[in-house]
Amino acid sequence: MCSVTVVWRPRAPPSRWQATRSPLWNSSTVCAVQYVKVPTLITAMGAYHLLRDEELMYDRSAATDKDYIVVEGAELNYTACKECETTPGQFGNSLKNMFDYIAKWANARF
Repeated sequence: MCSVTVVWRPRAPPSRWQATRSPLWNSSTVCAVQYVKVPTLITAMGAYHLLRDEELMYDRSAATDKDYIVVEGAELNYTACKECETTPGQFGNSLKNMFDYIAKWANARF
């Protein structure tokens, strides 16, 4: 759950620091995305274990124009999962396919 935290923030040299209250949102993307209202594209790696985080980011995004894609056969860094392939090179274009999609998506909006 996202929350507001009280922090100490320096306003002058250390000898004159003052305590101040300031909203500091949880640093997780899942928490912060609820304040993002610009068009948003969430990409997930289909062969990696963090799919749920990306699903939560999509669900919690405040953007009215948002998309969620899963890059088939991609693992960490969106590179091909060789162990997942049933034929050699099956997911060899995972990184290229993702960037091609992002370019098409962004060009349609900006």
